[in-house]
Amino acid sequence: MMPRIGLFLVLVLLVAGVSACAGNGKRIDASAPMDADDVASTQEDALRRLVARHIASAQRGQDDARSDLVFRRPYYFKEYSVYPNGPDDFDVRLRETESRSAPLAAEANIEKQRFATRLHRKRDQARADGNFLRDTGVETITYQWQGGQWKRVGALFVAEKTEEYVNGEWVSPREEIRRTVAEEEEKGWWGRTWGRITGIF
Repeated sequence: MMPRIGLFLVLVLLVAGVSACAGNGKRIDASAPMDADDVASTQEDALRRLVARHIASAQRGQDDARSDLVFRRPYYFKEYSVYPNGPDDFDVRLRETESRSAPLAAEANIEKQRFATRLHRKRDQARADGNFLRDTGVETITYQWQGGQWKRVGALFVAEKTEEYVNGEWVSPREEIRRTVAEEEEKGWWGRTWGRITGIF
């Protein structure tokens, strides 16, 4: 009888010891969920760090971007962007979704200035063009919380005003900017072909 009781006590002590080791000496209450506010705060902090890194990266690369040629069929132009308020000035908004794979979505709104030359059909003309137009507005970047981290899923820039640099100051353009890449793409194949044949764009 005594050996059985001794064996039982040894087993109880072993189980208790293993539990203490697994918990690193701390009592773990598996039934206590994390505070929802703490989780949301952590996710928002992670998003803010990600957006700040995006802005800082764009600022570092702007000098090289000023001379980079962009090609979006059938046009060539130069384009770069700056965030005038720096990497710490932006708004974020989180919202819950019905998706299990992406239970949270977020939007970051950042004031932005986009500089771009006019569209050129010839590469050399675009490369020689140093007259940039400045669009000022707000960029909205959309993120989703997937696999324990934020992933960028899209971005939209809405320009509130367009200016041209003339005699040392930014003023409204002297001529109306009638065509953008998006508008040209909306014409379709027939519209672009007819424009090339007739010379009327």
